Amino acid sequence: MEKPSNREMKSLSDMPKPIIIIEIIGIILLVVAYLYINQYMTSPQWLGTYTGQLTLVVLGVICMIPPAIHIVWRAIYRLTFLGIDHKVAKSKKTKKNNEE
Repeated sequence: MEKPSNREMKSLSDMPKPIIIIEIIGIILLVVAYLYINQYMTSPQWLGTYTGQLTLVVLGVICMIPPAIHIVWRAIYRLTFLGIDHKVAKSKKTKKNNEE
């Protein structure tokens, strides 16, 4: 019985906690930016400017990039068309050993 690889991603709950926290911070920043831009909330003077609102949006998007990279990096390991599928290679080796 083989030990499952640490690189396989079975669900999003396998993500490290710091990555999840960064994503939550990014979501909060984007929601706050939306509320400030549409004037649902009163904002401090520096945040009421175009530059302050743009800064919130950019920081929110930057916080969302590491989780996206992490998900893609863990999911690409399972793609077979890139020649990364290790299960196929292992099964071919066992077939060759059984034939000999």
